[in-house]
Amino acid sequence: MATGRFVLDSRTFDLGDSLRHLVDYLAPAAARAHCELSLHTEGDVVGKWDQTRVEQVVINLVSNALKYGFGKPIQLELRRRGDEVWLDVRDHGPGVPPADMDRIFGRFERAGSSLNSGGLGLGLYFIHEIAAAHGGSISVENIPGDGACFQLRLPVRPPAAPPPRQSTTPKGN
Repeated sequence: MATGRFVLDSRTFDLGDSLRHLVDYLAPAAARAHCELSLHTEGDVVGKWDQTRVEQVVINLVSNALKYGFGKPIQLELRRRGDEVWLDVRDHGPGVPPADMDRIFGRFERAGSSLNSGGLGLGLYFIHEIAAAHGGSISVENIPGDGACFQLRLPVRPPAAPPPRQSTTPKGN
């Protein structure tokens, strides 16, 4: 990513289906953290993205929510708004300290005390880079006294149109 050689392998898929599989995959980790993990989707959300990279974003966001969620519910909400897909991952932990809000998506940055959180400070940086590579964004909103909501926004890229059909009739006839 740092060298600018970050290439997406975009394919058409239903992000809602992908998220349902990820929630099932993450259910054992949520159970160990005593967190209820839920997903709400509004209709089909089909688009063209790098599925592996988008799934990395979701796994990272949910893993962070499990780490800081303190046994409280974690909600994922997916919806389409015009030409964008919106995914919110909301926890009910301590939230992001206001002093850290502007820098947490930077490389090697972490919110709060490194003694409590561990990690290299690369997870949110990778999320930011993956969102940007798709033409999207990631942001965070504190919910005073009730956690944080990370908001991923991605443009919906429809599948490419098939190439024009070539005539099989020889010219000049």
